Amino acid sequence: MDTPPLASLTPAMGLDIKVLEPNVAEVDPITPPLNATIDGESVSDINVGASSSKANSADGLQEDAEGETTVDSGAHPPKPLTAEQKADHILNIFERYRMNTAAGRYHPWKGRANVRSQILHSINNEEKIRMILPAFPFKSPNKTSKVLGALPDAAEEIAIKHMQGLCTMVTEVYTGGANLHIVSDGLCYNEVWRYGQALRNLALTQECYDIKFVRLVDILGEERDEPLTQDSYLANASSYRQTLLDKYSPAGFDPDVFIKQDADALLTYRGYIKFLEKDLEHAPHLSTLSKTQRAKHHENTAKHMIIRGKAFAEAIKTRFSDYVRLSIHASTADASKLSISLLPQQGPHNMTPWHSSLVRALDGSISMAHASSVPALTHDIIHDASGRRSYFREKSELYNWPGMDVSFEYLYPTGIVIRPKSTQANYSLHNVHMQKVRALAEVCSPVILRGFSDTTDERTFQAKAYDAGTVLPWTFGIMQKVRDSGRTDREANNVVSAEAMPMHYDGMFKFLPASNPDGSPKLDKEGNIVKESSPPRFQLFTALTTAPKKSGYTLFASSRLFFRHLPPQYSLEEVEGLTWDCINSGFWDCHMQQLPLVVRHPVSGEPCVRWHEPWPMWKTKFAHALVNIENPEQGKKGRSGIEYVKLVDSMLYDRRVCLYFEWDKGDVVCSDNTNMLHTRSAFDGSCDRELWRIHFD
Repeated sequence: MDTPPLASLTPAMGLDIKVLEPNVAEVDPITPPLNATIDGESVSDINVGASSSKANSADGLQEDAEGETTVDSGAHPPKPLTAEQKADHILNIFERYRMNTAAGRYHPWKGRANVRSQILHSINNEEKIRMILPAFPFKSPNKTSKVLGALPDAAEEIAIKHMQGLCTMVTEVYTGGANLHIVSDGLCYNEVWRYGQALRNLALTQECYDIKFVRLVDILGEERDEPLTQDSYLANASSYRQTLLDKYSPAGFDPDVFIKQDADALLTYRGYIKFLEKDLEHAPHLSTLSKTQRAKHHENTAKHMIIRGKAFAEAIKTRFSDYVRLSIHASTADASKLSISLLPQQGPHNMTPWHSSLVRALDGSISMAHASSVPALTHDIIHDASGRRSYFREKSELYNWPGMDVSFEYLYPTGIVIRPKSTQANYSLHNVHMQKVRALAEVCSPVILRGFSDTTDERTFQAKAYDAGTVLPWTFGIMQKVRDSGRTDREANNVVSAEAMPMHYDGMFKFLPASNPDGSPKLDKEGNIVKESSPPRFQLFTALTTAPKKSGYTLFASSRLFFRHLPPQYSLEEVEGLTWDCINSGFWDCHMQQLPLVVRHPVSGEPCVRWHEPWPMWKTKFAHALVNIENPEQGKKGRSGIEYVKLVDSMLYDRRVCLYFEWDKGDVVCSDNTNMLHTRSAFDGSCDRELWRIHFD
């Protein structure tokens, strides 16, 4: 991000840094301390290759034509990926969104080979990679105990953003791009015009432009009005439904036989019955039926749904034969579909947005539940801007801001925006309760204050940093003004440039005298004072001016989400024992070793990622970084250091883990430097983008 790349050192490292400042030993991000030494050697004289394992490095990684990973000096960009390599990368992305049938256990994807051929065909023909997903039929009619309303709410919004993230990640690998086409089977069961139209509007307002929508009439190839109107849609709904059954129902299809012989069909059938029991719990036309009669009604209805679903699947297969077929239903053996979860939800069951309600914990984590099961004592119902009920939120005093009527908007995938509810309100940063901001940042960083006044007043900004914690000075003072300095030589600092930066955390290159548990100075074997890396607990930023839209993003990667979405082939226990080293050239010229990949948060005790992204020479005019996993043998047998480096890098930029934050002028951002890693995307150096940054504990 807009700070030096950082990380912590273990006490055993015994680094000795001597600089001009007697009280704060650090690498100054403005003027390099030319007399800095490590272990008695000049920083510029360190033999950077002496203790690094090049075989475990990811600096300059390339894949050759056979797909083998090789390492070069990093001076030149890697060779372009072949079509086959792109296809494999995209398949790995699909795997990350795949629904596993057992939590924490990896089950090989039986349809991988089939989907690979589809993707390769698209790449070789320079076509978009297109996916088709039957989903979003209509909201459950049970507004009493299942859902919060008839129209899309926070659950659909997160689902659409989640699916857009999938498309975006594919586009980052293959410039031809990807589209996800959602085809609603709601017409097969109910009239759903308003719900479908609201979904389309939601995708547009959230800028999820790779999400497309298909109606049943389009699958059938029937003529229709352009644009399709509600009156025309409803007038022809029954005809479309009958055409579907007549044209695509398999001859002689018997749902009873199908359910008995097909394990996936049995799962779907049981799921339909479960949904019907809850959906029709308060249906007036069933109120006079006995329990046995109601059960029989649900079984017959579920079988008719199986028949219509079979016809619908055949229609999709015929109309979209070259699309990657996605499904919201768990599958045990179907190699023709990829089962995915629409939401990044926690819990043992995958529930859909139209059959349940979204529940937010204080830390932003998402679970889905039937509305009647969410306790009113522990959760509030949150309404959207139009006043409709949208989701449940865990109660907390951190949302109580006396004297300010503010809203709390959770971002996807992480972060909270706090703003005045009224645009006429004039709430000053001076009056913001910074201890509550700090506490929120500890559980769901970054916390963004938007729409407050006095945020670019230097004295007010600095005063609020002192309110938040213990401000940590650098040699130049307590506040750094981050803007493009215009320098382009390799000895300059990429922090004050317009370049993209590596993913990192602040404080890696700031060294302070270490102390023993009794408070006495820590000494090495020669009696010298040991200096240790000193990462701050928090960063506080304010935006004086911003880069042009769609540039100069700050990326925040969440450790909580990193481990939440860690592929099931890996485990926390496996990666927690790994350490890494970093050899840095140019401005940050030093070699740091035995850096833990995982540390524990000082308050929550949760695991947090410590990392500096490998940054080869071809990516930068400034300092480059060679990063190695030192002890891959501590992980799973047979895995190399390079594999772990690639895993960490890819997860940190995963759209389920990383927030791509676009600044507004006057934004104040507080981020937990232990929970989060961050970086910055490039921007036009001719613009006057300027942020102020303060570190505090």
